[in-house]
Amino acid sequence: MAPRPAVTKPASSPVVDSSISIDGDRDQNVGAIIVDAIAAAVAIAFTVLLAQDVIPFL
Repeated sequence: MAPRPAVTKPASSPVVDSSISIDGDRDQNVGAIIVDAIAAAVAIAFTVLLAQDVIPFL
């Protein structure tokens, strides 16, 4: 006797998750992304400056 295939939902019925927002809070997150990018650039620059004292070829 062959095993029966598992019953799955068809791919044409997408699952709707109400907790995922695409455009609702878009403007609030842009400022946070800019601040994070600036903070990351400062951290990278600071790391390179510190590494120049330790590794002479930088």
